[in-house]
Amino acid sequence: MLDFYLIKDEQSNSSNKAGFEFAGSLNEQAFEDLQRKKIIEERFDYYRDFRWSSGQVKQKFTQLKKQPTKEKSVITFLAILEKAVSQKSGLMAYAD
Repeated sequence: MLDFYLIKDEQSNSSNKAGFEFAGSLNEQAFEDLQRKKIIEERFDYYRDFRWSSGQVKQKFTQLKKQPTKEKSVITFLAILEKAVSQKSGLMAYAD
């Protein structure tokens, strides 16, 4: 699973994830589906940690909200983004 945690823009990547609020998870199939749909950039790898700023999260959230869908991968990811946007936070993805 790829676990997403809320992280403020001013927080360091080296901070202990135990101190971050959990935002949700994506399995590999959902991650790859989102990449095929160009929602998650191809430069990101399911097996490597990565981070998005609050601005990047808000941009992705706004883009997805304009495209209503019933696809589970998109709905799951949208919920993760919505949690971050509501807390004015970025997201840190940790590969398990």
